[in-house]
Amino acid sequence: MSPNGFINIPREIWRSPEVMSLSAPATVLFVELLYRHNGRNNGQICMSWQEAQMLLKCQKRAVAKYFAELRDTGLVACTVQGSFDHKNGARKGTCNQYRLTCI
Repeated sequence: MSPNGFINIPREIWRSPEVMSLSAPATVLFVELLYRHNGRNNGQICMSWQEAQMLLKCQKRAVAKYFAELRDTGLVACTVQGSFDHKNGARKGTCNQYRLTCI
């Protein structure tokens, strides 16, 4: 993201067949992942399914479908699978981490 608050999406990515084939909610999800990319955190871009549900205003099954769309087009890859740990009362949750493959 630039200092003035704009997300820089190169034209060759925005008009690529992969992005043009995405559904509208998957495109919103892709732009949100681009927004979270700061130039140094590719492969560590965190986004939970709950955050995606709130962003897209949809159910968990739909979120899975939109992430699958991004994965299937090759725009995004999941680098770390999130989990929720109940061991020793830690109750620590981690969200999925993603890598933008188009950058």
